[in-house]
Amino acid sequence: EAKDKETQTEEEKPKQDESSQTKTPKTEDKSTQTELSKNDIFKMEKDAKELQEKLDKLNSEMKDKDKLSDNQKEKIKELEAQIESLKEKMKKDKENRDLSEEMKKEMDKLNKKIKELSVSAY
Repeated sequence: EAKDKETQTEEEKPKQDESSQTKTPKTEDKSTQTELSKNDIFKMEKDAKELQEKLDKLNSEMKDKDKLSDNQKEKIKELEAQIESLKEKMKKDKENRDLSEEMKKEMDKLNKKIKELSVSAY
């Protein structure tokens, strides 16, 4: 029914335009013109429906991409946080390694002194 109403209003518009214009006695042209208009209107409605479907599909795809983009942004934030955490851990591990190297050197020095003391004690 909605399509019929749309068609009716579209068909009535040319009639209103005709009444406002000066009337021409050519009735054959009007009937041919009306028939062409019906076909044109039908084609336009079909095209409009197809275009609306394409538009809806594109809008849906854009929403999906926006969601995907939001998910990607969230994932990037998580990965950046993990990277920072790993950098901190590596820094601490390096400091610990440096400390353990220093401790080894100090222990070696102490061992040498102990050996020297134990040798000199004899």
